[in-house]
Order: sequence, then C-alpha cells, then structure tokens
Amino acid sequence: MTGIRARSAVGACAIALLLGLAACTNGGGSDEGASGVAATDAGGDADAGGDAAPAEGGAAQADPVVLQTEVIQTADLTVRTKDVDAARDRARVVVTGAGGVVSAEQTSAPDDGEVRRSLLTLRVPAARFAGVVDELADLGTLEHQETATEDVSLQVVDVDTRVRSAERAIVRLRALLDRATSLSDVVSLENELAKREADLEALQGQQAYLRDQTSLSTITLQLVRAGEPTSEQGPSGFVDGLGSGWAALGAVAGFGATTVGVLLPFAVLALVMAVPVWFVVRRVRRGAPPTAAQTPPG
Repeated sequence: MTGIRARSAVGACAIALLLGLAACTNGGGSDEGASGVAATDAGGDADAGGDAAPAEGGAAQADPVVLQTEVIQTADLTVRTKDVDAARDRARVVVTGAGGVVSAEQTSAPDDGEVRRSLLTLRVPAARFAGVVDELADLGTLEHQETATEDVSLQVVDVDTRVRSAERAIVRLRALLDRATSLSDVVSLENELAKREADLEALQGQQAYLRDQTSLSTITLQLVRAGEPTSEQGPSGFVDGLGSGWAALGAVAGFGATTVGVLLPFAVLALVMAVPVWFVVRRVRRGAPPTAAQTPPG
C-alpha cells in the first residue's frame, strides 16, 4: 500500500513538471512572437514614415521644459548737467565697465564747439541694469526717469519649441526627399521643404531678437546742458497754442516782408524799363494808317 502511494506521488510530480515545462515553452514562444511583431511594426513605421520612430524616441528622451523668467527691461533718463561732454564720457565709462555698449549717439554742438545736448542709446547686461541706471542718474540733476519691464517668458518658450519642431520636420522631409523616386513626389517634397525652411528662418529671427532683448537691456540717456530746453515739444495747452500761432503768424509776416524787400528793387527796375517801351509802342500804333475796310463782293 505504501509503495502504491509512493509511485502515485512520483507520477503526479512528473506530470506537474511536464506541464510546467510546456507552459514555459509556450510563454517563450509568445514573447518571441510579440517581439517579432513589434520589430516588424517598427520596421514598417521606419520605412513608411522616415524618422517617425526616432522622433518619438527623441520626444520620450527630451528633458522637461523648465519655464524661466525672461524679461525685457528698458529705461529712459533725462539728466541736466553743466558739462555735457564730461557727463557723456562718464556715461561711456559706466556702460563699458558693466559690460555694455553704446549702440547709438546723437550729439548737438553749435559753432562755439560746446556740447549742449547728447542723446545716447545704451545696451547693458540685464543683470547690471538697475545699477547702471542709478549711476547714470547721478551724472547730474535727474529731470525724468521712466523704466519698463515686459515679461516674455511664455513667448520665449513658445518660439524655442516651434524652432525645435520645425528643425525636426525639416530633417524628416529631407529623409523622405532622399528616398523619393517619382518626379511628382520630389517636386512636392521640395516645395514643402522650402516652405518649412522659410518658416524656420523667421522663427530663428524671432528667437535671436528675444535673446538679444532679454540678455541686454536698453537705456536711452539724454544729457542736456544747464539752461537749455529739455526737448523740442509742441504746445500743450490753449495758451501755448495761441502763443505758437501768433509766433507762426509773425514768422510768416516777416517772411513776406523779406520777400517784398528782395523783389522791390527788381520791380522798380522793371517799371523804369517798361515805361519808355510803352510810350514807343503807343506812338507807333497812333502813327500807323488805318486799314481800308474791304467791301464784300457784290
């Protein structure tokens, strides 16, 4: 009895072992089959879509977008000083010392050679913007200061993302163009590629502009000599407008009087020359015999 039970237990173990081996064999075959299908699908996608599979892989491996604060800073200063030339030189030293540049300059110096007004456009690193503005304001008596800050963080991220997408699209189009065989496909792909490249150039221009504006802040500095008007401004009220109108009327009247004074000698000369000519012509007309009237044929 004991021997029969032992043989039954051994048989059951053998059956269980065979079933386990069969299950492992079937599972391995299923995995291999699934891997083969996946490889076939990947190969088909690669043949049909070019770099579609690498693009998906690149998107999976891409770093997450980190939103950094990107701002455009500008400032407008008007400083009155006794020595505009010295203040202008000092402004250059301040800007170059901060790592910036003088991008534009308009200086007014009359015949006496003394600088009365200077307008400077300055570009300084964004990190040094506030300090440079404070130093420029100390060049003399500050009469006007206006600063502005524009947050372009979302715009920078949007443009950067569109540039990367356009670059990937151009790579895929070039790969398809290399594999194209028919003339119609080649022409269509070349047209599409030219359009995408033009769009990419426009996006890269926006990208470069944003990088320049966010990395370098713009400061407009107007230096005015003491006693000079700050700027040439128009009338700001009724009284100013009335005064400007009278001044304009006086200027027009003065111009008219000047014109009459210039032309008057020529008018007198022309009159002196015209009177004898008129008398001669009149005498000739009086001495001429009258023309006989012609009788109509009868």
